[in-house]
Amino acid sequence: MGSQSGNSAPGEPAAAEGHKLAARLALAAELPASVLADLTGISSSAAERWSQWVKRDWAAYVAERSTSS
Repeated sequence: MGSQSGNSAPGEPAAAEGHKLAARLALAAELPASVLADLTGISSSAAERWSQWVKRDWAAYVAERSTSS
């Protein structure tokens, strides 16, 4: 059905994996890596990588704003 066409219906495995990914990204943005690892069951090193991946770096934005003012 939907998974063959690449458009999974809600409740199908591909859709569930996408929701898990979104939830894990949201948690990684808000929680320390050690808490993320305990909560989701992933390794500490994987949790650290997730946390670094979603970490916001505002330095470029601040630099741009200060030069354009």
